[in-house]
Amino acid sequence: MRRSLLLMALSLAPCAQAALTCDYVAKVALAAIDYRDQGYSLAQVMKSVDPLKDSGKFTDEELEKLRQVIKLSFLQTLSTAEIVEACLDEEKAKKK
Repeated sequence: MRRSLLLMALSLAPCAQAALTCDYVAKVALAAIDYRDQGYSLAQVMKSVDPLKDSGKFTDEELEKLRQVIKLSFLQTLSTAEIVEACLDEEKAKKK
C-alpha cells in the first residue's frame, strides 16, 4: 500500500514545472478519478499532495487548488471538463 501511495505522489509530481497549468489540473482530476475507481479512499489520494509541499514547486495556494481539484473530481461534484473550463476562465481573468 505504501508503494502505491508513493507511485501516486510521483504521478502527480510535475516534470520541472514552474506553475500550475490547466493541463496539469486536468491530469490531476483524471488521476483522482482513476484512483477512486481503483478503490483508493479520498484521504489516500489527498495525501498524494503532501510530498509536493516539500518540493517547493508549488505555492500554498496552488497546493490548495490541487486539493480542491482532487476533491471535486473524486466526489464527482464537477466533471474534468468543468474543472478545466473553470481553470481556463481563471487564467483569462488573471491576464486582464
